[in-house]
Amino acid sequence: MTASALQMTGMLVACGGAAVSLLARDTRTRYGAAAVALIAAPALVAGDVWNSTRFVDLRHHPAKLALILIVVVIAVGVGAAIFRRFRWAFPISLFAVLPLPVPVHLGGQTSHLLIPLYLVIAAALVSF
Repeated sequence: MTASALQMTGMLVACGGAAVSLLARDTRTRYGAAAVALIAAPALVAGDVWNSTRFVDLRHHPAKLALILIVVVIAVGVGAAIFRRFRWAFPISLFAVLPLPVPVHLGGQTSHLLIPLYLVIAAALVSF
C-alpha cells in the first residue's frame, strides 16, 4: 500500500461517513454523515492531484476555480430546488445519470468519474 497516513485517514473518514449514512437510524446523523462523505471524497481527489499540471493551473488562476465552484453550487442548488418541489425527480435523475462517466484528465492520466451522479447526490442531500 502506498497511501500516506493522511490519505488513509481521509479514506477512512469518507468511507466511514458513507457507511454511517447508510446504517444510522437517526435522520440527522445520516444526513450529517453523508455530508462528511461528500466533502471528504473531493478533498481526497484534490489532495491526490494537488501538484498535477491541470490542478496547478487552477490554483494559479483563482478566478477559474471560483467560477467552477460557483457553477457547482448553482447546479446543486437548482437540483435541490427541483428535488424539493418534485420528490419523484430524484430517483429518475439518479437512474438517468448513473451511466454517464465524464472523462477527467488529472495527474497525468484520464479517469472516468461519475460527476453527474455526484452532483445529483449532493443536490438530494441539500434537498432532503
